[in-house]
Amino acid sequence: MEKIKTIKIYIGSKGGFTEFVKKHLGESPYKDLTGLLYIHDAYSRTITVKQDNSDDKTDISHQIPTFNNLVINADEYSGVNELLLFNIERYIELFQIETLIVHNPPKLLESNLRRAYKEKIETETQKYKEFSSRDLTKLLSRLKDAVLGQETAIQKLVTSIYTLTRDKEATKPIVLLLYGPSGVGKTESAKIIADSLGENLFRKQLSMFQNSEFITYLFGGKHYEKSLARDLVERESNVILLDEFDKANLVAHSAFYQLFDEGVFEDKNYNVNLTRSIILCTSNFTSTETIRKELGEPIFSRFDGHIEYKPLDSASMKLIIEKIIDEELLKIKDNDYEKTEILSMFEPYLTKLSNARLAKNLVREYFSTELFKKITS
Repeated sequence: MEKIKTIKIYIGSKGGFTEFVKKHLGESPYKDLTGLLYIHDAYSRTITVKQDNSDDKTDISHQIPTFNNLVINADEYSGVNELLLFNIERYIELFQIETLIVHNPPKLLESNLRRAYKEKIETETQKYKEFSSRDLTKLLSRLKDAVLGQETAIQKLVTSIYTLTRDKEATKPIVLLLYGPSGVGKTESAKIIADSLGENLFRKQLSMFQNSEFITYLFGGKHYEKSLARDLVERESNVILLDEFDKANLVAHSAFYQLFDEGVFEDKNYNVNLTRSIILCTSNFTSTETIRKELGEPIFSRFDGHIEYKPLDSASMKLIIEKIIDEELLKIKDNDYEKTEILSMFEPYLTKLSNARLAKNLVREYFSTELFKKITS
């Protein structure tokens, strides 16, 4: 007899799912899928032993344990085969489950649950934070303080994001290509945007997407294999960074057409909703003409904006070095360093350094050397 009362599906991050389970089960005990399979296997072996023993014909089918609550975590899918996902109804009825809570089910599992228990399924999708107009004013100020020498780029970036706050009915994500030399603030800008919402940036390095293994990662494989769609459905933020977009195999770009157009990313196992998200792609291109030529018109035209981050001039580099020195001095207890003297030592490098990353390495190397001298003198 069917005992199941409710099936709750949660679409979102691991942290969100943990809170979802607490909300619906409280302190009530539950089994996870791994525990269920362990009990099932042990029970099956016992049945086999009893049936093989001709001297003992005792029927022990009534001895199978039952429990009210089953929770299936997304991490558990990698440990099961498709047969279990296809026959999930059998396990629900065998163990007389009353409440089933499922995290990010692959299409196969969800379709079979809906086929058998359509009327009993409730779905909740994680809600991600969004910027208000007031938030954008603070974001603009924070970006200007942290990403030096890129005033025009920052203004365009925040203005583009404003589209989402202005049009509350918009579903399409904002998709922007940040281009320019390495180490001038593109990735840092994305980190600050996510952090301003109090969320962890979702970041993928597309330079990895070169061989057949990563093509499978993009377009999906077996339900237990890692995929971009699976990672996206578990994301903790609606701010997405596709780093080094220009270094991905051109075949990979077609995977993003629907995402950039509609905010939907789909593979064999998952259909992910990324509407009203902020998608930032970075590249080392130097002009929009080069971008159009190298990436091609289909992907070029899908960007809502192409924002240039310029090489840092000596004035910006001086401010960056001064900021890094301040950060390093705060780490040193009872320091007797004179900031002005240290800064003057880096004057010759202002026109030679090309990005903030190199400046940070140079300043840190200086302090490491000085501190090492002190402890060994």
